[in-house]
Amino acid sequence: EDNVPEARKFLAKMKSTAPNDSRTLEIEGDCAKAEGDFELATQHYRKLINGSDSQAAARGNLSLGFLLMERGGRQDA
Repeated sequence: EDNVPEARKFLAKMKSTAPNDSRTLEIEGDCAKAEGDFELATQHYRKLINGSDSQAAARGNLSLGFLLMERGGRQDA
């Protein structure tokens, strides 16, 4: 909370290069929360959750990879 001005500077750079990146959205929500704007924070966190399909897919693929490694690479799951 004490570093919101520094976080905002960093966030400005992130928004220019990756405005919809999950880290950008999370930091936007964190800054809004630290500034007491809970409605805006909630909006950013919801956008983060709603846009996390790729993360869910990545986690699923990672889990499948571990399962396949345990089975010696067989894909009969």
